[in-house]
Parts: sequence; structure tokens; C-alpha cells
Amino acid sequence: MALSLCVLVLTATVVACAMSAVLPVLSEGDVCRLGDGRRGLCKPLSQCSPAIQKLRQERIKPIHCSFKGFEEVVCCDDEFSQRLRKSELACREYVNELPLRVNPFIKGSQDAELGDYPHMAALGYVDPSEPSQVDWNCGGSLISDRYVLTAAHCVVPTSRTKPPVTVLLGAVDLNEPGFLAQKYHVKKWIQHPEYSTATVYNDIALIELDRTVKFSENIQPACLYTKSDIPDLGLEVTGWGLTSNKRSSKSPILQYATLSLVPNDKCNESYVSVRRVNRGVQDTMLCAGDPQGIMDTCNGDSGGPLQVKTTENNAYSIVGVTSFGPLCGGSTPGIYTRVNKYVDWVESVVWN
Repeated sequence: MALSLCVLVLTATVVACAMSAVLPVLSEGDVCRLGDGRRGLCKPLSQCSPAIQKLRQERIKPIHCSFKGFEEVVCCDDEFSQRLRKSELACREYVNELPLRVNPFIKGSQDAELGDYPHMAALGYVDPSEPSQVDWNCGGSLISDRYVLTAAHCVVPTSRTKPPVTVLLGAVDLNEPGFLAQKYHVKKWIQHPEYSTATVYNDIALIELDRTVKFSENIQPACLYTKSDIPDLGLEVTGWGLTSNKRSSKSPILQYATLSLVPNDKCNESYVSVRRVNRGVQDTMLCAGDPQGIMDTCNGDSGGPLQVKTTENNAYSIVGVTSFGPLCGGSTPGIYTRVNKYVDWVESVVWN
């Protein structure tokens, strides 16, 4: 039996050697595509029972990923890959393509460099009285090759506001986006079914773009943070909003700042008398701020991400969506829509 398996492994390895020059190289643990289009995980052949069984019984060669030493790594249709959420599988697939890097109103922040936040999106609005003028009034996060995650209040029209019409990707400077930036039209927007403009609850929405996004070094989707525990360290906010309470302080350069998580019960103390938070800060929301009251999100950062870079894949995961705050800076933390509470809804739209 052991000899038979060795022959099968050797046969598959020889065939894979001939094909390796034309197939993309995927490492162990990467997401791959099975023959029927479903996602699998790359594993050493000796650890992939379904592939061994097909080799023995049907003489079907597995899809090649790469090599680990002298053993072939194949695309495995295992139980673990089928247990992963659709968004988690998509995340693993995006991470395969991430380039290697050396290196809300955001007050007290710093300028970002091109490519630092390749998922960052700017939402453009047009005033019918001035159709040639685009105002970039909200942010968002690219989460797939067709969808941007943002706040519902950024897309739902009111008596004073219109929905966005365009999305800019791959830019840091809104005044001079550069030739590497890409513009897309808004095909449609989908607000969370339980959102109401009267409150800040369920303040989350998706924008479907008019065509498939071309990924590049400066344009890559972010992952969704699906875990229940929220990290207290490394939370970053990004946006083109105001950098102070003055109306003229809006930044054309993408800003970033690091914030700390604030427990919901403590955060609730700051919002007890705020009408739009009349049911208190709930578990579908989270709060973050700067203990020194310097850095914060501000007008124009709405819809942008509260994000963390995970150590296991060096990719950004969206923890929250910038939603609400009474002032820029100060002791009052900002409110963010808690993404892990809405993953089911997001998956039902984006990866249905």
C-alpha cells in the first residue's frame, strides 16, 4: 500500500514538474480553485485524502499548486476549506495576490503613501447645479472585485443629500490622483434593511460598481474581520475628511491615525443624551478614540474603515465602518459599525 502511494505521488510530481512553468505558484495554505470552480486549499499531497483517493480509484490527477521540498502541493477539497466563510475564503485568495511591501475626519493624523491602504475608496458626489464638480464627501473599503463597503448614511438620499455617483480607487491625493488611479461609476447601492436615517443603528451599506475592478499594486481588496474579539492594539482609521473643526481644513491627502478601543459601556456615557443614539451603544457598534483627545475621525471620513493589519497574512481587515461622532477630537470616542456583526448580510450580497 505504501509503495502504491509512493508511485502515485511520484507520477503526480513528474506531471506537475512539466506544468509548473505555465501554472501560477501557490504555497501551502493558499486558496486555490478546484476543477469545478469551487475554492480549495493548497496542501501536500500526502495530507490530502480526497486527492489521494481520486488518484487511486479514478486516476484523476490533482490540480498542482507548488512543491514543498520534493513533495507536490495540490489543490485539496478538504473539510476545513468548506467550513470557512465565503468572505474568509475570498480573503485568503486576495492575500495570494498581495504585493510584498517594505514598509472620518482624521484629526492629528499623518499623510499616507501611495499603496499603504490599497483598499481605500473615495465616494464622489455631484451637485446637479454644478455637474462638472465632484465632491469627495465619504470613504469606503474595496472588499471584492465589484463591491465597496461603506456607511448607509453615505448612500441613502435625504432632503439635503444625494447618493454618490462615482468611486475613486488607488489614489492618495484627491487633487492629483495620478494615472494609476481608477474611477468607477456606482451601479447601485444597497443599504442594510434595518437602517433608518433617524438613528445611527445598522449604519452599513454596499456599493456595486459598474464593472469589475482591475487589481494592481495600489488597488487591492481588504478582508472582513470576522472574529468576535476586537483587537485593542493597531486599530487604524483612514480618510480624506477634516483635520480640525474648521470647515476649510479638509485634507486632499489621505490621512491615517491610530486609535484605541473604548468599551461600549464607557462609550455609552458620552451618548446618553444624543437623540440619534437613543437606544444606547449596542453590540452591533464599537467605539474608538485617542486617550489624549488629539486623533479622531471627522466630517468627510464617514464610511471609511477602522482597520487592523493581521500578522498571519499581513493584510488589512475591516473591523468597523466610520459612522458617527459629535466632534472632531476631544474626549468623546467615535462610533463605528461593527463589521463582524454584519458578515452574514455582506456575504449574502457580495458572494451570493
